[in-house]
Amino acid sequence: MIETRSIAICEAVASEVSLGKTIPAESRRVFFFQIAGVAILFVFVLVSFARWRTGAFSAVLPYLSGQRLIFETSQLEFGTVKLGIERVDMHIRIVNSGVKGLRLLGAHRSCGCISLDEFPLEIAAGSVRSLKVSVGMPNAESAFHHFVKFFSDDPVKSSELITINGSVR
Repeated sequence: MIETRSIAICEAVASEVSLGKTIPAESRRVFFFQIAGVAILFVFVLVSFARWRTGAFSAVLPYLSGQRLIFETSQLEFGTVKLGIERVDMHIRIVNSGVKGLRLLGAHRSCGCISLDEFPLEIAAGSVRSLKVSVGMPNAESAFHHFVKFFSDDPVKSSELITINGSVR
């Protein structure tokens, strides 16, 4: 019933426009809601596809902007680390949502206390890799703030900045 009414309204609008008549407000409103519904459906399908390709909602926007090598987090939070612990390890998941393999070429670390896996690191198309980040802890109570800037051969975004925060107590 809705389809029949929509088709009738669209035909009426088309005939009125071709005759130079003004379009009734009811017809304009129905047409607007139809277009808005199609647009919302399109966005939903697009986001769902990007979520399916990347595996995480946080990676949808980078994927839709063309980035294919996606870091699932841009921040490593170590929280409060007990004084006396020498090193703490964390892992960063990296997704290659492209159709060809990409490589992590290297990284710039803000502190010599940060150690990483060996580079270059190959990430096959459609796969996920985990990258170990090991941070040496200070010998005194303090907060720490570091960063690692990774470099890749991704043609859209060739670098990614990861911040590392925490404190020793």
